[in-house]
Amino acid sequence: METLILAAIAIGFYIAWNIGANDSANAMGTAVGAGLLSFRQATLTITIFVVLGAYLKGSKVMKTVGKGIVPPEYLSLELAIIALLAAGAWVTIATIKGLPV
Repeated sequence: METLILAAIAIGFYIAWNIGANDSANAMGTAVGAGLLSFRQATLTITIFVVLGAYLKGSKVMKTVGKGIVPPEYLSLELAIIALLAAGAWVTIATIKGLPV
């Protein structure tokens, strides 16, 4: 069971990094490209606001996700790992190919 939990945590970090990198590029790409912000300034700005957003509104996201989007009888750690890995792989492929996510 510990292996599954470690896999779930690792894949959770993978998809969070993946989505964050993709969305950060969408949010800051124009400012960096236009020379208004350096890459370092954009990264710092995104970091600050992502942490604030997670801290201030993360509980509302959890309440929404917990409202029965997926029926409880379908929930298992194995299925969560598979779903996260599939979503992460898709975001990686779409980002590499330049497709919208």
